[in-house]
Amino acid sequence: MNEYARTILAILIVVLVALCIWAIFYYELPKGGAEILSILIGYMTSSFQQVYGYYFGYSEGSARKTELLKSN
Repeated sequence: MNEYARTILAILIVVLVALCIWAIFYYELPKGGAEILSILIGYMTSSFQQVYGYYFGYSEGSARKTELLKSN
């Protein structure tokens, strides 16, 4: 998968998490809907954590290490 597609998927995950949290607070959900939405937010939050880790964590350090090895 190319970097463009990964970026699009990461943005979608962040937007979906934000929309679900917004829906819980600003919409009157049917009975049982809030629980289902909370479970969905839990799953998407774990995806969000992976996106954050990829873009700001381990992959950034790995890219720096690769650049340092290339420069030597």
